[in-house]
Amino acid sequence: MDVSKLRIHQYASRDIISALFETETPIAIHNIYNPHTDGSAPNAPYYGIPGNSVIPNLDQALYTYRTYEQIVVGDFNLQHHDWTGQEERNSHTNQTTCLRETFQRAGLEQCVPVGTVTRPPDRSNNEGTTIDLVWATERMRTAMISCGVQHDMDCDSDHLPIETNLNISTPQRPEETRRNYAAMDLQKLRQSTEQGVPRHLPMRTQAQLDTLTESISTAIATAIDVATPQVRIHNTYTRREFNRETATAIRKVRKARRKWQARQDDESREGYREANQQKARAIARSNRDDHRERVAEVDCPRALWKLARWVKNKDNIKPIFTPNIKFNGRTLQGWKEKAEAFAETFFPPPPEADLSDTRNYEYPQPVPCPEITEEEVIEAIRLTSGDKAPGPDQTPNKVLKATVDIISRPLQELFNACLRIQHCPQHFKHSTTVVIPKPGKPSYKETKAYRPIALMNTIGKIFDSILARRLQYYAEHYHLLPRNHTGGRKATSSEHALHMLIEKVHAAWAGGKVASQLLLDVTGAFDNVSHERLTHNLRKRHIHPDITGWIGSYLRNRTTEIRLSEGTTEPIPANTGIPQGSPLSPILYLFYNADLLDIGGPEDLITGYIDDTSVLVTGGTKESNIEQLHAIHEKAAEWARRTGSVFAPQKYELIHFAKGAETWKQKWHSTSLLQKCGHQRPQSYLASY
Repeated sequence: MDVSKLRIHQYASRDIISALFETETPIAIHNIYNPHTDGSAPNAPYYGIPGNSVIPNLDQALYTYRTYEQIVVGDFNLQHHDWTGQEERNSHTNQTTCLRETFQRAGLEQCVPVGTVTRPPDRSNNEGTTIDLVWATERMRTAMISCGVQHDMDCDSDHLPIETNLNISTPQRPEETRRNYAAMDLQKLRQSTEQGVPRHLPMRTQAQLDTLTESISTAIATAIDVATPQVRIHNTYTRREFNRETATAIRKVRKARRKWQARQDDESREGYREANQQKARAIARSNRDDHRERVAEVDCPRALWKLARWVKNKDNIKPIFTPNIKFNGRTLQGWKEKAEAFAETFFPPPPEADLSDTRNYEYPQPVPCPEITEEEVIEAIRLTSGDKAPGPDQTPNKVLKATVDIISRPLQELFNACLRIQHCPQHFKHSTTVVIPKPGKPSYKETKAYRPIALMNTIGKIFDSILARRLQYYAEHYHLLPRNHTGGRKATSSEHALHMLIEKVHAAWAGGKVASQLLLDVTGAFDNVSHERLTHNLRKRHIHPDITGWIGSYLRNRTTEIRLSEGTTEPIPANTGIPQGSPLSPILYLFYNADLLDIGGPEDLITGYIDDTSVLVTGGTKESNIEQLHAIHEKAAEWARRTGSVFAPQKYELIHFAKGAETWKQKWHSTSLLQKCGHQRPQSYLASY
């Protein structure tokens, strides 16, 4: 069975876990442990059975997954002649009666042959017992090839393992391979790249640029094939702290346990106990040493954040499948259907922007745009992270770093030709879209709970980085963007926005005024970017036509393939917005929404952080502030109409910063700005300092 279809559900009780296989025929396998009771456990209202019994939770699980084919396995600690085959072991207890009725209601049949001993004889049990059982629905019972005890299987338990084989055909994930770059032959890589990269080819037409780009990419891919072996990708993950010492200790425990089970004497039992203690000490040492190694690796803030992420996520199970998605009133199970739903969500029809103000617009004098130098190419390659995930070309940055002196000149000539002709090669416009869950979402059954990340082809991403650095330089050197835009820029951060906010609030308090802040939210900011409006905004803010022309070509006729855990789709059109994952995306959006930060008056503070916008006003009362915010919001709505953007009023937040306890006690009675903007359940906050 394909484990990529598996998800786990654990109930409030730790004694029952359900494994759910979301195949064409959904299957639920419930693994339970029913605690042994000697009559001392208190009775519960559930048919008078002991309060620690797992049967009520099992009954709930069987009902919850009644649309699934079901299998129940586990240690029931109950005996009845229906499965022991011995009349003298008949125990008509409340638990036994309730268990048999639960299975009957769910339509489950017994699968282990009657009389099978599942716990062998020992000192306290001279005959052996039948307390481990397997029950299944009729379809699963029919599909069983075998179900019985395996005496040769090592399971490290005093119970005998029960092996169940099912004849179920499910689609399997194809075997995947990857390049083992740790074993890459650097000399072969450089020799093959030197021989394969084309030089001095004509670059006068768009077709010639496309051909040259493909030739360079193919030469690098061929060099990787020659110099780098392949290894198979495993679907399981090895813990870093699991080392040779712990593996040896675990083998010794298994050997000692088999010896004790065979002999049943005091000497072998003591050896088994000592082996278990040695295993526990080995695991503790391994965990301690691994933690010390991770701490020793922290030599910079980036490494500290990496360690913090590891601590936070070390016990989380990495998902190897995409959960079922609800889309347009339907529940999607097939991965291709899910991919189509994600494509429709991430790449909606292009927005309709009002471009009437762009007609016959006289653009100002552009800033100079000198040719790209070879040093810029080398610097862009040097600054890339070698371990970043590659795009469809599967060329990692570490290969470009290893051959930078060979490919820098050909790439420089190619990039300059692209700007000169204002053409983006099609190779640069193809990407792989990876679907990433947004953190902190209560449910991941909706497509909007995921974020698309575009993995770009590596050579094109180098060009993106060069242009992004140039646009950032132009913005700062020529003052092309508002200073109150604090995200995605050099020498600015969220701390600057906080300092401006605090200074404005304290100035209002010093004058006996109230400060009110409205936090705006733009739905799908990057996805709803109008290409024509973006090009116009760039030209309006002095960006050279060579760059804006190339960006226009870069955004047209894009294609992508959506990658899920189960597979990758064929290329599909992706002509909406700007790709999230490109180094160009943040700085392009700064130019796109720069006009939004200029809609306030001289006394208002409008700050932005990429696609987040905050409006702060001051006045004598919060009611007067609301009127000011309403007027500013009308201008923001006009900006949204012209740019094709969409605000989400239900995500707005309104905060009043008021000094003193008297203001803190005021109630919110008036019609709020959020209601005027379409939000039906207004939220307001009073902050007192």
